[in-house]
Parts: sequence; C-alpha cells; structure tokens
Amino acid sequence: MSERGVAFVERWIAENISSEDFLEQGVDARFDIFTRSALAAARQSGIPEGEILEEFPDLSSRMAEAVQGAADNELRRQVENDD
Repeated sequence: MSERGVAFVERWIAENISSEDFLEQGVDARFDIFTRSALAAARQSGIPEGEILEEFPDLSSRMAEAVQGAADNELRRQVENDD
C-alpha cells in the first residue's frame, strides 16, 4: 500500500472538491477532469501516476464519491443551520 499516494489523493480532494462541483451541469465529466488534475498534481509533486492508481484503480469513482460527500456535508450543514 502506498500511504503517500493515499494521503496525496485525500489531501488533493480536500483542497479541490466542494459541494458546488455537485451542483454544476455536466458533473459526470468533471470526475474525469478531477482525475486528470489530481494525477498531474501528483506527478508535479514527484508521485508517479502508477503509485496513485495502485491504490485508486478507479480514481474517477473516488472523485465522484468525494463530490457526493461534499454535497451531503453541505446539505447537513444547511439543515443544521435551519434548526
């Protein structure tokens, strides 16, 4: 397991994905854009693409989960503020 790869992807998601991404039209295409962006950022950080894909063979699905999670968190926050 590449802890460095996992940590990189999770940190990248936290810094780059928000609930607004869920609300935009064409969100499905954004998952691939996020995937390519994350892999490019990993390469720039000295982490080979293979190291990331070893831990996240379907990185696009992980990005989709992150966008959905951000949207769910925002919805919970709004509900809590309405109470």
